Amino acid sequence: MRIELKSGTGLKTLSLSEDVLISTVNDVKPELIKALKTKKKLHIDFSEITDCDTAGAQLLHAFILEVVRSVPNVVLLGISPVVYSAIDRAALSFEEWPVVGEEVVRG
Repeated sequence: MRIELKSGTGLKTLSLSEDVLISTVNDVKPELIKALKTKKKLHIDFSEITDCDTAGAQLLHAFILEVVRSVPNVVLLGISPVVYSAIDRAALSFEEWPVVGEEVVRG
């Protein structure tokens, strides 16, 4: 699992790559919590995730729902096909997720 949280002028970018599995959830969670604390624009990139199980899908889903509620400005840059499949297998919905590439402004 590779997690990057980069800060720039007025922007943070969170990129996850490789796998989001039950065995890595505890490693991923602290970085996701850090990203939630941003008061800036947050870009999220899940396009490089190569494996995702039900636990990973649940974590990513909960994270996205909280981001939409708490971060003022969010852009979801990409979602890998394995994340789409994992969300579907976990019987979760993308209904409340931002549309890839569209900016979500809260407030």
